[in-house]
Amino acid sequence: MLEVLVTGFDIVLALIASYGIWRFSGSVILNVIAAIIFAAAIFMHHKSVKSDGTDYLKDIFAIKGSVDRISMYDYLRVLAVLMVIGIHVFKTDFSDGLIQNERICSIQQSIEIWFESTNVIFVMLSGAFLLNYKEESLSQFFKRRFSKVLIPMVVYYLFYVWITQIITDFSLDSLRYVFLNFITANNPSFPHFWFMYMLLSVYIAIPFLRYMLKDMPYSKLTWLVILIIVFSILQIIVPAIWGLRLGISFVFVAWVGIAIIGYWITREETEAYYKLIIVAGLIAFIISIWLVATNDNAGLFTGNMSPLMELMGMGTFAVFLQWKKLFTKEPWIIRIVSKYSYQIILIHWWTLMWITRGKLHIRVDSLGGFGMLVSILVTALISLAAAIIIDHMVTDVFLKRK
Repeated sequence: MLEVLVTGFDIVLALIASYGIWRFSGSVILNVIAAIIFAAAIFMHHKSVKSDGTDYLKDIFAIKGSVDRISMYDYLRVLAVLMVIGIHVFKTDFSDGLIQNERICSIQQSIEIWFESTNVIFVMLSGAFLLNYKEESLSQFFKRRFSKVLIPMVVYYLFYVWITQIITDFSLDSLRYVFLNFITANNPSFPHFWFMYMLLSVYIAIPFLRYMLKDMPYSKLTWLVILIIVFSILQIIVPAIWGLRLGISFVFVAWVGIAIIGYWITREETEAYYKLIIVAGLIAFIISIWLVATNDNAGLFTGNMSPLMELMGMGTFAVFLQWKKLFTKEPWIIRIVSKYSYQIILIHWWTLMWITRGKLHIRVDSLGGFGMLVSILVTALISLAAAIIIDHMVTDVFLKRK
């Protein structure tokens, strides 16, 4: 009976999606391709429900939590997702000159500065989860881990190609144009995809870093983290303030260095430094606010690789680690947003620009100053729903979920 209900629901979703595709593009070829994918998804889901029963649905909707799962990381991942959305909510309105209330603008700009550390937090999470040594061949890693980033990225990339009508036909020139844009990261219509390319770059290095870090003494690892931060200051802050560019650089002042910091901060030995890291992150936040308020080129100090962002991200991470007992109870909404966090990041740009701003007309300084908060929550929830549907009806066909 359950498989009949799931199959019926899938068919309804497929019909609605097919109608939407036809109304928006009118392409017969695209509808045929979509029909084949939807049919494959329906067949796979029917088979899965038949063998797994309600466990299949529990997995899709994150109803069943893992016994050994550390819920604190889910809270941190959800926060990072909301921070990503918050950055784009504020920046799109700010750059378009839509924030008229100066007081609201100042307050929310200060919050947005903290939000800027979200990319650091995400990469630190990757390092925390993936850099611990485990026996896993390169082929296993790239099949199980790398593919979970690349395949959804391709699916959502093609969604954006369709929704923004970058091409209007399936000629060889058009397909070549899309392919070249994808591999060269030329995506001005959905600029947030830079993050996915960066994440893939980090993932390429992960299995090799595992072996490098496996037998490294904790004291040496700590010095490596210190050097990453010190050279971030020397390579980013010093040139920005004094125009002095050093002739040497440190290879780990890069996103792989941030992943290593994530690995270090979750080591048991680092627990003794959590409060110090939190204080350092708070000081970095205050300095960042001051720099933004007093400098026209504050972006030089508060960019992704800035040591200020590193310290703020580390401070946020340390808060959750220091008080992880507060996050032992995990509501369903936290679990499901965490499960689809990567997909939400992929789809949120469309949700924000086309629905939150385009259809609902929610602005940062609207709703008595709560427009930013409402925009973030509305965008996150609609993106979650869209992510579940796209994953269920498309991505699942290409990516076997465990």
